[in-house]
Amino acid sequence: MWRSIIVGAQLPDALVDVTIRTDLHQPHVSTELVIYRKIPSRLSSTRKANVRKRLREVDSVIQAVKESGVQCRALQKALELPTEAEMDPKDKYFVFSARSKGYRKGIHKVPHFTKVTHRVNPKGF
Repeated sequence: MWRSIIVGAQLPDALVDVTIRTDLHQPHVSTELVIYRKIPSRLSSTRKANVRKRLREVDSVIQAVKESGVQCRALQKALELPTEAEMDPKDKYFVFSARSKGYRKGIHKVPHFTKVTHRVNPKGF
């Protein structure tokens, strides 16, 4: 949408025709509004099942690497971690957070929680 505006108040000798693009200067949403990602307060049963499935898949990969006979430091660290069956539910679905009330927060509120292991918490938690 193009609109022509005549600007002549500042130039008494001549009138100047200026063409501007008005639709680029009108935002559809107020710039003061901030839209946050909505994170549910609790994990649904489906998401909990996906967390358990993901933990079991990681356990099976660790077991397959162990049976293949490969020796490395990363494998030794992975073998020290508890398996999905050995973990308490609060350790599966919650992680330690020093800033949260009760020192725990839902695992779904941690960025990239599907990519990083959160199986071990500090002692006493």
